[in-house]
Amino acid sequence: MEINNGYGTFARADLADAIEAGRVRTLDGFKNDHLGPASIDLAIATGPNAAMYELDMLLKPQAYGSNCESVRELLDMSGAKPRQPGHIMEPGHTYVCKSTVDLNLPPGMYAYMNARSTIGRSFLHSFTIMDGSTIFDGVDKRQQGYTGEVWLVLKPLCFRTRLSIDVCYSQMRLFNRDTRFGEQCLRKALETDDLLYRRDGAAYNQADLSLFSHDGSVLATLYAKEGELIGYKAKKGLSEYLDLDAPKGSLDPAVFFDPVYAGSLKSGGYVKLEGMEYYLLSTIEQLKVPERLSAELRMLDARFGLFFSHFAGYIDPGFLGTVTLEVMSPDDRVLRHKDVVARFDYERMASIPPSYGQRGNYQGQVGTTLPKMFGEYKL
Repeated sequence: MEINNGYGTFARADLADAIEAGRVRTLDGFKNDHLGPASIDLAIATGPNAAMYELDMLLKPQAYGSNCESVRELLDMSGAKPRQPGHIMEPGHTYVCKSTVDLNLPPGMYAYMNARSTIGRSFLHSFTIMDGSTIFDGVDKRQQGYTGEVWLVLKPLCFRTRLSIDVCYSQMRLFNRDTRFGEQCLRKALETDDLLYRRDGAAYNQADLSLFSHDGSVLATLYAKEGELIGYKAKKGLSEYLDLDAPKGSLDPAVFFDPVYAGSLKSGGYVKLEGMEYYLLSTIEQLKVPERLSAELRMLDARFGLFFSHFAGYIDPGFLGTVTLEVMSPDDRVLRHKDVVARFDYERMASIPPSYGQRGNYQGQVGTTLPKMFGEYKL
């Protein structure tokens, strides 16, 4: 499959061009290494643009014709109280911070955002709101273009978490055409690439694959082999706070997580989710993302069960590994080994980016992987 003639998801060179042209306006706090293979990492702005608040309630801007609300004009109505770097964010509270970018997109160009993998695994719900955009985590006004500010919303779900200006919370992707796969695109890709691999590294035989939907999505299943350590459950009510700036591998995971072992049924393994608790689990399958493609975790159809399986969701070009899932069910629920738990959409890149395999923290992971700040769980 050929690259899409300059249309699709922007790669690093395309993103750099967008910054140079002023389509993405970078602010104090933006660093060169925030430019990833196929996305721009979003941190908290510093200097004259710095703005950090705790909110009584979150109001999403509305837009009626040419009358578009800005995030700033909603702050007073939201009960915004200023906060400073180093503030300990409390679970259940909502914080909004000016990000390190603004947008000035021409007609035909649009943007979507996802929480970064480490942030999702830390159960810090990170998403964006923008001036005059009626959706979270994106602005799609490709017919008329868009100019406005981008703000980060941060909501700790489990852990008290230190607010840091040195951490990237979300990542932004730019597009100039929708190149998400339909069924025919997926079939075409499978003529040249294996997209699902076994945990031992062997590609699935094509005749063994049954995890493709009829809309171009790829499905993945839960690893819950009986008796094995399959993941981790987040602890709640801790006095300790999570420092997202901690060096890689330096934190003791036993402080923040309990181990989860698969139970045993006559038919195989399972895990019982407690309602409103948060788990890190993983897929059986290794997902491969060729460099000319990227992938996004999407909401699973409720017919598979009413539960959430991710708070992050973007998978860079060049990734290969099992996918660690952030799982929460609103009520008690049993998931069995090989139950469908995740859905992925592939999309074509506008140009070839650097491979995630060259720098990715989670490249090659097999099994459930804790956030990068944590060391190995000692049982």
